[in-house]
Amino acid sequence: MDLHDYYDVHIREDRLAAELRQLAKVDDDQRPQVEELRAFLSSCGVTEGIRTEALEQAAAQDLSEPITAAEGTPAEKGKDAELWTILQESAPVEGRKEQNDTIDLREVIRIPTVEPGDIVGRKIPAEAGKPGIRVDGSTIEPKDGKDLTLRPGKNTVLDESGMAIKADKPGQVSQDAKTVHVYNVFEVQGDLDLKTGNIEFNGNVVIRGMVPEGFKVKTRGDIRVEGTVEGAFLEAEGSIYIRQGIVAQGQGSVTAQGDLHAGFLNQAVVTVGGSVHVEKTILHSQVSCSGMVECRSIVGGHVSGGMGITVQEVGNKMHSPTSLYVGVSRQTKEAEKAYESQMEESGDTEKKLLVLKQALEKKRQVKPLSEKEQQSLDKVETSLKEVELMRQKAAEHLEKITEVKQNFDEKFVTIHKTCFPNTDIHFGKYRRKVTMQTERVKFFIENGEISFSQL
Repeated sequence: MDLHDYYDVHIREDRLAAELRQLAKVDDDQRPQVEELRAFLSSCGVTEGIRTEALEQAAAQDLSEPITAAEGTPAEKGKDAELWTILQESAPVEGRKEQNDTIDLREVIRIPTVEPGDIVGRKIPAEAGKPGIRVDGSTIEPKDGKDLTLRPGKNTVLDESGMAIKADKPGQVSQDAKTVHVYNVFEVQGDLDLKTGNIEFNGNVVIRGMVPEGFKVKTRGDIRVEGTVEGAFLEAEGSIYIRQGIVAQGQGSVTAQGDLHAGFLNQAVVTVGGSVHVEKTILHSQVSCSGMVECRSIVGGHVSGGMGITVQEVGNKMHSPTSLYVGVSRQTKEAEKAYESQMEESGDTEKKLLVLKQALEKKRQVKPLSEKEQQSLDKVETSLKEVELMRQKAAEHLEKITEVKQNFDEKFVTIHKTCFPNTDIHFGKYRRKVTMQTERVKFFIENGEISFSQL
């Protein structure tokens, strides 16, 4: 009996799976043995990942439809290098997760104060990837984790090994993508009011109360608010932490180059360069970030996560229109242009400052500088450090935006409980409308269209 007359093998294009198909009926007294089927698969080029239970099924009865006879093992990408910071030791940036996977933002507010010489960050090296194997026995080479080059931040320095970051001055810690800053702190004991006025500060800002509608807070570091934010304008070069949440009624805006952590968002306008972590609900808000969006539920509005969205529920029983976006948003494109301009401007400024520095140093070789000239040289050197820091940060943000543009196959919309009808899922130019209530589902791009699978 020639099994080629009765069976056919289809190997998937990526060679990570093979199907066994029956072409003709097999009489009971001629049924093949499992080992005969295994040898048949081998003759068809399938040698690895063979599923014995599938062969037993084919040996016992005719196949009415194709079965997966072999499955390969995909390669596993190595873990990227990470920046560990003192924030994770004393109070995790994500906050303490409760048993129901919500986040306790009381943990987020507790940010440590450090002294010169304290270790504020360390590099965790990248890990090698694990190779995979295809059903034909060929090896799939893995991708190793991406390396991370630490750099000194504001008021911080690298140690001799280049693997740790130390505080250079006393202050409060603020984390960036590849470094840690130490900033002075401006603290408001209570609500922001007319007596305090708007705030613009070259460091971290802590507000122990609420921020009423119309007020403005702008900072080079982080903003932390223990109360609510009501239609105010918050802008931080670091991250923003709001213990209670935002009740904006469509007024004001919240903008951060880092992450946003909040209890809830209600009709808020949010744009961040990092990720958005919300303890409860995002309600009828406009949210855009380059990283991940994580929350309990999203109802109404437009929510965009460049690297993906993870949520418990989307929409509601009233079928409120809700749109989720993965990939590059309009705000991200605008940010990309702004960072490109920042790179160009910092380069021009650096050239001008270097000319001034060289002129002063040349003069110093002839005779000692006057007190005023020495002060000018000190200012130029400080400005050069700030320009270099600005250029590095712009370059990091552009690198992050590039990651958002690429690798759609590694991005998902993951809904752990319910996705209600009238939800739109967007991956770049692709769109899929959810018309039926769906439970525990993951959306992703496959073969040029949005597909989904059950969790």
